[in-house]
Amino acid sequence: MMSERFYAFLIAAIVVAISCSSAYAEQAPGPKDGDSTALTASQPVAAEEQPAAVKLSNEEPAPSGSSKTSSDILGKVRSGYVHPFISITESFNDNIFYTPDNKISDFDTLLSPGIWIAVPRLKEREVPAIETATMTPGGLAMSSFPTKYPGSYQTYLLYRADIERYLRNSSENTTSHTLEGAFQYNFRGGLSVDVDDQFLKSHNPRATSEFSELDKFQSNYFSTVLRYELGDRTLLRLDYGHYGIQYTSVDNDFRDRADNAVAAYIFYKLRSRLAVFIEYDYIRVRYEQDVLSDSTEHHVFAGVRWDITARSKGMVKVGYGIKDFENPALANHGDLILEAQFDHQFTPKRSVQLTASRKTNETDIAGTDFIISDKLRAAYTQRLATKITGTVDLSYTDDEYQDVITIGSETNKLRNKYYNAGAALRYDFRDWLKFDAGLTYSKRVSNFSDFDYVNKTIFIRLTATL
Repeated sequence: MMSERFYAFLIAAIVVAISCSSAYAEQAPGPKDGDSTALTASQPVAAEEQPAAVKLSNEEPAPSGSSKTSSDILGKVRSGYVHPFISITESFNDNIFYTPDNKISDFDTLLSPGIWIAVPRLKEREVPAIETATMTPGGLAMSSFPTKYPGSYQTYLLYRADIERYLRNSSENTTSHTLEGAFQYNFRGGLSVDVDDQFLKSHNPRATSEFSELDKFQSNYFSTVLRYELGDRTLLRLDYGHYGIQYTSVDNDFRDRADNAVAAYIFYKLRSRLAVFIEYDYIRVRYEQDVLSDSTEHHVFAGVRWDITARSKGMVKVGYGIKDFENPALANHGDLILEAQFDHQFTPKRSVQLTASRKTNETDIAGTDFIISDKLRAAYTQRLATKITGTVDLSYTDDEYQDVITIGSETNKLRNKYYNAGAALRYDFRDWLKFDAGLTYSKRVSNFSDFDYVNKTIFIRLTATL
C-alpha cells in the first residue's frame, strides 16, 4: 500500500497542475458564442450570489471563508481518505429567464456527483473550500483564514460536476465543473505554508448582466499563504493570489481579465481566543481589451477576530480602499470598506449566522467604471427534532454602478437592489443520507425597469455522502 506521504505529494502535484493547465486554457480559449440574444439556463451554483456559509477556523480565533462548492454536500463523513458523494435536486422555477414580464416556467433536474480525497484522513471536511467571485478584484469572495492542522501536513482534492437539465427548455441545459485542491505544510519553528487552487467551468446566475444570455466562463484561482508565529502572541502572514477569468460569449470579451493580489497581516493575541490585526492589500487588475480600464487597488484594514467560546465566533474589519485607474480620464476613487462575519450558537439546537460587507467590484457593463456593493445576510438554523432541521436565509445586496448608462430615452447611474429569501427543512435518514425540501424567493429592483425581476423556486434534494 502506498504511504500517506505519497498520496499527499500526488495531490499537491495535481494542485500545481490545475494552475498550470488553467493558465494555458486562459491563453488559448475555445470558440466564442456570438449570439447575444441566446438564452441559457440559470443554475444555483452562482459565483456572485451564492450565500456564504460561515465556517470556523482553528488558527486565528475567527471564522474562515465559506464553501459554495461543497458545503451543501460535504459535512460529517466516515473516517477515511476517499469520500464520494452525489446529490440530485428537482426544482420548479416560475421564471427561468428572470424577465420582468412574459415569464416562462419549467422543471429542472440538477445532478451533482463528485469525490473528495483527504490525506491524512479526516472524519469531516474541516478544510475551508475556496469561494471565488467573478466580479471581485483578486477573485476571492470573502476573507479566508486557513485552518492550522496539528500534524506536519494536510492536503485535499475535490472534484464536482453540476449537470443541469430542463424538462421543456432543453436549450438551457448546462454542465459545470469544479476542481480544487489544497496543501498545507507546517515546519518546525512556527512557519506554515498553504497552497490552494480552484478551476471552474461554470456560469454566473441569469439576470446579473446587461444581456439576456447566461454568462458562461472559465476561471482559475491560485494562492499561497505564508504564516509565521513570533512567540505566543504575534503572528505574521503574507499572501499571494492570482485570479484569471475568460468568458465564453464574444459579448463578454471586454470582461476577460487577470488579477494579481498581495496581502500582509499582523495578528496580536490579546487572549488565547481573541486577536486584533492590521491588514494591507495590493490588487492589480488587468483587462485583455481596452474597453474597461486597468486599475490598482490599495486596502488598509484594522480588525478583530474572536473565538471566545464554542458558541460565539466572528471577525470584523473596517478600512479604507483606493481604486487607482490607469486611464487618466477616470478619477481615482476612495471609500470606506468593511467585512463582518458572525456565528453564534444560542443552544445546541439554535444558531444564527450574520455576514456583511462593503467593497468595490468590477463592472459587467461597458461604459461604467466599477460597482460599489453593499451586502447583508442573515441565516437562522433550528433543530426541530432529532432528525429534522429547519433553516431560514435572508440577504440584501445594493449594487451602485459608477458612471451613467443610457437605456431608451433614460440616462442615469444604474442601481440594482437584490432581495433574497429562502426556507428549507432537512431530514437525516442516516449520517450519510439526507433529504432537503424548500423554497426560495428572489427579487431585483432597479432604477431601470428593464432590469427588474421576481423569481420563485420550489425544490427537493437527496444527498448521499460516504
